Amino acid sequence: MRRAEIVAVGSELLTPFRTDTNSLWLTEQLNELGLEVQAKSVAGDQLDLLAGVLQSALERCELVMTTGGLGPTLDDLTRDAVATVAGVELELWPDVLENLRARFAARGYEMPTNNERQAWLPRGASILPNPSGTAPGFILELGGKRLVVLPGPPRELKPMFSEHVRPLLGSSGEVLVRRVLKVNGLGESALDERIAPFYRHLDNPSTTILFTEYDIEIHLTARASSREQAETLLAGLAEPMAEKLGKRVYSSLGESLPQVLARQLKARGVRLASFESTGGARIADRMMALEEGPLVYAGGLVAPCPASLEQAATMADEARSRFGSELAVSTSVNGQEVFLGLAGPNGVETRTVSLLGNRELVAARASQSALDWLRLVYLA
Repeated sequence: MRRAEIVAVGSELLTPFRTDTNSLWLTEQLNELGLEVQAKSVAGDQLDLLAGVLQSALERCELVMTTGGLGPTLDDLTRDAVATVAGVELELWPDVLENLRARFAARGYEMPTNNERQAWLPRGASILPNPSGTAPGFILELGGKRLVVLPGPPRELKPMFSEHVRPLLGSSGEVLVRRVLKVNGLGESALDERIAPFYRHLDNPSTTILFTEYDIEIHLTARASSREQAETLLAGLAEPMAEKLGKRVYSSLGESLPQVLARQLKARGVRLASFESTGGARIADRMMALEEGPLVYAGGLVAPCPASLEQAATMADEARSRFGSELAVSTSVNGQEVFLGLAGPNGVETRTVSLLGNRELVAARASQSALDWLRLVYLA
């Protein structure tokens, strides 16, 4: 199994305002080639720091890929860091410089002087064309290790990888295939206690349990010489796990709960409405974010209301009546105590659940609890 690491470059990725999505896409691409991504990291725009991160990654694995830090400004330091790690000088590549000038000229502009920085690349690099932007990527071979340097904008990175990098990487003769089981209504420890006997003795497939904002995910990863063989390995582990967990597993395909509900509601020709009194329009937002949302979600109300079982019943009934839907759910929160209402063919029902977390987390999990209750009563 060939190993890879991804280094996302940019101090902005260390703030709450930007998220590294490139590594997720690259991981999927590399897994299809049988490459296991063993680590991902984010490095700020500091030369010594970035060089150290790259050096450590190269010591651990055969392939290191970087994203970002190839722009024209002084804080774009990926080229410098790579040259430092490789022990080579940056040199001006005349062909790259001319291509940059021609790119600006085609748009009727004179190239700013600082864009010349993008034509200074490590000696010995192999250039990766970038028809979607000004920053060329490049590859360096370093003593049996390969360093692939890609731009940060996804519209530049994706075609560069697909057209120029992926064909070079070839296939290791193995593929990595993942399956994700989505589970609701169990704590992480309780879940692991039930499924550990199925996976504790296995290293292929491997099992990872992830506690998310809404639920728990069981990530199963199999490696094999073909996708069909990997799928067989996954089925041999996923199916007994799902049988053990029963209806607590709401998806074996990695779908979100709203996605599952939307499909089931559409199949039955019924619609859902909601009334939420704490935490905003969580249910409404999640349902309307789906492509099928307008077909299966009738509408929602958001208003402050007392948190009680009686009020939860009134809210669910009001939502169903207001929007003329067949089904409706309601949520109201008092600290970590959540009151749920469910209106449907069986009449109006209520229940109370206790959820852990801060106010935002409890509100998110309240929406999940209400939707999962609906699934279990009317749609499972």
